[in-house]
Amino acid sequence: MGLLSDPHCRRALSRLVLRLNTPLCALSYVVGLGWFLALAFQPLAPRTYMSENAMGSTMVEEQFLFGERALSYAREFAGHKKKAGGMPVAWLEKTMWTLGLEVHRQPFSRTLPFPDELRESPIPG
Repeated sequence: MGLLSDPHCRRALSRLVLRLNTPLCALSYVVGLGWFLALAFQPLAPRTYMSENAMGSTMVEEQFLFGERALSYAREFAGHKKKAGGMPVAWLEKTMWTLGLEVHRQPFSRTLPFPDELRESPIPG
């Protein structure tokens, strides 16, 4: 019979584990800590890699330099969106061109599998 399928062996194994619970936990903790500390030694840590990006935390700017300009674009966009009653595509294209970005317009259309309830009436059937 298997070790865990026999009720007598299972009971004996559970008693053993419960009796040795504290020493097993302490031993596992010490072995894990020792293994973690041993990883610093050369034979156990071959070719350790340090990312240069991890050392660049001092090169981060604390404030966005163009924050006021971004806020003015956001206010201008909101005004044009409200005036147009939707997405101000022409203003966006013009603004992006003046910023030096390459802008393209892609026309598309959609065909829904079900009739649009606001514009089409369902086919009587």
